[in-house]
Amino acid sequence: MNETDTQGCPKMDNDMDRADIRDARTCRYRVLLAEDCESSRLAMEMCLRHAGCEPHGARNGRQALEFFVSSPFDMVLMDLEMPDMDGHEVTACIRAMERERRLPPTPIIALTAHDDPAHRETCRQNGFDGYMVKPATTDAIRRMVAALCRPSGTTAS
Repeated sequence: MNETDTQGCPKMDNDMDRADIRDARTCRYRVLLAEDCESSRLAMEMCLRHAGCEPHGARNGRQALEFFVSSPFDMVLMDLEMPDMDGHEVTACIRAMERERRLPPTPIIALTAHDDPAHRETCRQNGFDGYMVKPATTDAIRRMVAALCRPSGTTAS
């Protein structure tokens, strides 16, 4: 079982088990990446590929929701500040859909430039499972994948 910080989010320190990181590199998790900034989205997609994931980039919140409804994902990386629908709105829609369809919750990670306890707590209360400060590194993504992604049919601890 992976440790969590005081907000209940997976710890992102360097103490995570190396085997978990190795497992994340060799697995192909489908990850929905919602990011409106093209250069950030392309950089994150590259990091996700290096972390052993199969990224699917959405340019805005509405597109992210459309992608999520049409295809299953192992994890979602959600920018908080996007046009049309922000990350909080999209996450609320995803969580409502999961409840309505009795689906297990998909890990959703908030992507933001804000690194403060108030933002982390707001994200936790709004249904996010983790919090990642941009720009994210490949190692940070590997740790998040190792902490939250599990093979189909199981849940993260």
